[in-house]
Amino acid sequence: MPSVNRDILYLGLKLWGNPQRLRVCQLGQKNSVSWQKRLNFVFQKVGLVLLLGILYLTVEVVVALVLYPLPMKWRVSFRYYFGFKPDHPLLIRAVFCVHWAWESFVFLTVGHAILAILFVGFLGVDIPSEWPWLWGSPIEAYSLQRFWGIFWHKIGSVSQLEWGRYFSRRVLGFKPGSPGEKVFLAFFVFMVSAIIHALVSWSVKDKSESVERIYNFSLFLIFNFLGTLGEYGLKQLLRHHCPQFRGRFEPKKQPSVRPWRRLFGFFWVYLFFFCTLPPWEYPFFPGYVNQVKVNFNVIRDM
Repeated sequence: MPSVNRDILYLGLKLWGNPQRLRVCQLGQKNSVSWQKRLNFVFQKVGLVLLLGILYLTVEVVVALVLYPLPMKWRVSFRYYFGFKPDHPLLIRAVFCVHWAWESFVFLTVGHAILAILFVGFLGVDIPSEWPWLWGSPIEAYSLQRFWGIFWHKIGSVSQLEWGRYFSRRVLGFKPGSPGEKVFLAFFVFMVSAIIHALVSWSVKDKSESVERIYNFSLFLIFNFLGTLGEYGLKQLLRHHCPQFRGRFEPKKQPSVRPWRRLFGFFWVYLFFFCTLPPWEYPFFPGYVNQVKVNFNVIRDM
């Protein structure tokens, strides 16, 4: 194959496999990274995988010990959105309302690290800067908007936003940066994410459970869209009708957040997940807990 065609194929494949729209290295950059830097990068990623593996097993053991024994009649009687009775189901809700985020963090980070080791260390087709950290700072996740917009990964949302802007401006006629476009883009990203997760669930899980899980997960994402929409509406209301809040929500003028406000924001995000996630997860808890794999017998058959 001629050299020019190989170069075009190389860049084409890198662009095709780049949903985050990261800066792609040129052929000269690929060869400029020394093997010492690549080896150091591989060691860092291997250490990260080992560390997360140990942390994940430790957390799963603690969760299993705390949650056992499971209540036997929760499939019907405990499926509610609001309930704060101090009992064992409350503890289960308190754990599983954030467990999904922890599990996603571990699996995506480990998968990302393994692929980085493959493409940077073994194949040598990428450079370390093309595999940046997936996540934002967790201390910035003190609102739903910041949880999804700053902390959560951007694996697909960057490309989704590009398509969303195309539809909002070319089809719906929204002005760039207008409130209507912002609302539509949030809705578009959440709905595309729901469709992608639905397709994955349908292809890899038991078909008898897939329909219900697809519906429930889509409902969870709709709740999150409504939650972020409510936060956005409240900010606009305070900005226009409360003089003391004017300028507080401007990105370039935003003052440092006081610790008590940050803590209140964390509590709000946790409470939102507590009230919206557990009901649709309840039917799958017993199967999940019984499938937790550890090196000693923590979970017994129900």
